[in-house]
Amino acid sequence: MSAEIGKPSLANLPYRSGVGAVIFNNDGLVWVGCRLPRPGQDIKDYWQLPQGGIDPGEDPETAVIREVEEETGTNNVEIIDQAPNWINYDLPDDLIGIDGLEFYGQINMLKGGILFADNVVTVSPNYSKEIQTSAFGCGLEGVIQTRLDDLSGLINGVDTEVWSPKSDSFLPANYSTTSLNGKVTCRRELLAKNGFSADYEGPIYGMVCRLAEQKGLDLLLSVRNFFIKNECRLIILGSGDSKYQDALTKLAELHPEKIALSIALDEKASHLIEAGSDFFLMPSIFEPCGLNQMYSQLYGTIPLVSKVGGLVDTVVDIEAEPTKGTGLMFAPRTRDFLKALQASLKLFADKGRMNKIIKTGMKRNFSWKKAAQAYEKLYQTTI
Repeated sequence: MSAEIGKPSLANLPYRSGVGAVIFNNDGLVWVGCRLPRPGQDIKDYWQLPQGGIDPGEDPETAVIREVEEETGTNNVEIIDQAPNWINYDLPDDLIGIDGLEFYGQINMLKGGILFADNVVTVSPNYSKEIQTSAFGCGLEGVIQTRLDDLSGLINGVDTEVWSPKSDSFLPANYSTTSLNGKVTCRRELLAKNGFSADYEGPIYGMVCRLAEQKGLDLLLSVRNFFIKNECRLIILGSGDSKYQDALTKLAELHPEKIALSIALDEKASHLIEAGSDFFLMPSIFEPCGLNQMYSQLYGTIPLVSKVGGLVDTVVDIEAEPTKGTGLMFAPRTRDFLKALQASLKLFADKGRMNKIIKTGMKRNFSWKKAAQAYEKLYQTTI
């Protein structure tokens, strides 16, 4: 497919847009929906042009790079590239059909990537298992099951140069397992910046996320009375779907003495929430890996997470492992979330136990130095 062939732009077609996985192939790094060729190969000879089309006067190579930058390579099977198969992609006939890109009468790029890649990688072992089921496979579970021998789940890492309470430049004070005094300073700053008394001594629950269904916002709203009726503070940072922004805004306006909301993307504020909160909420409906639960543990903030995806692989449930636990886990249902929240109040009242859990989490190694070893091993075996 060449740039000069007049084709309808894909930007206005009724399909769900998004890169669904990062997949490796002998030709180079494949982003589902577009491919970066090896050095010396002509990108204009590739049929995987950007799903949003090429802007007038835009060089095809620039368009592909723009697409990669915009999509950022989400590892989320729910976000699937699909387009009507009547568009002329100039694809070989053997790629069109049930054993190729065809998917219920449409072209599915993610299906093609899964079928033809040498290795299929997702970002946690548990999520690699979940996507083999109808509950999480989004219709592609059968395709994924044909590649089980080549399917891997590798945990993401944390950039410890950016996310470390010992050196975090966004914080008003730093701290470590040796001394948590700096965390107290962060707590006071967090309270003050969100309109609460800096001297407040009750539990603080923090949440930083896209305001989307996936992140469990419906679950959070279903347990809102917990935050209203109990002596605690809830601080939320994020932006996203208007229905969640509106619902949370109304909740915060009705209960400003308990709940603070910032509709924003604010890196500095997100670091302060991680450092200054006592508990971090992640009631996700699904979560391929997740990063905030790892940040939370490193920052001495106990995560409350649903038992899905990479959250299962990266948080040790204190109910199941009392001596090694680092967080509270629950099934993504209202009654179970509420039970975990009630357990957090009891934990907060037991300072000795809570401090032990905090320090256990802070000692965990989520660094990329560790995580990259698994990726490097996979790449070496692939080559």
